[in-house]
Amino acid sequence: MKELTEEFEARMRRRQEDHDAIQDEMAGHGFSRQSRLGRKRDEVAGRRNGRSASGMSGFTSQLQMLLATDPEYRAAYERTWDALTTAENKADAEIAALEAALLQARQDLQDLRDRAAELPDGRAIFRKADGTVVDEFGNDVTMLAQHMEWTG
Repeated sequence: MKELTEEFEARMRRRQEDHDAIQDEMAGHGFSRQSRLGRKRDEVAGRRNGRSASGMSGFTSQLQMLLATDPEYRAAYERTWDALTTAENKADAEIAALEAALLQARQDLQDLRDRAAELPDGRAIFRKADGTVVDEFGNDVTMLAQHMEWTG
């Protein structure tokens, strides 16, 4: 029972400390939360004022700064972006071609199925060039199909 009470009290202390830190941060008093996270006072103040300690004023990200200030980096970025766009376009065209081929294969299979002879249980059967007969699942059903009348 004593352990539960101690654990409860520890949780309540942490909760109160977090609450106090948030209130201080919102009021602009102190930097207790940031210092616990390992940030320096000038870095926190700079972020609060819209600047960062790294001197990227006016830029919202390191990427924007590099794109605006380094022509070699910008050229490499543009080449990469162009290559990515080209690859995406090729992939989209290939996907479209494969989808069209799949649709055609499904239609051909359905046409073949519609013209096939059937066993009494409804399975489609097909006669191979060597004379053996298989059902739609590839099972040899030559013995069952001996009395079938084949047309075409």
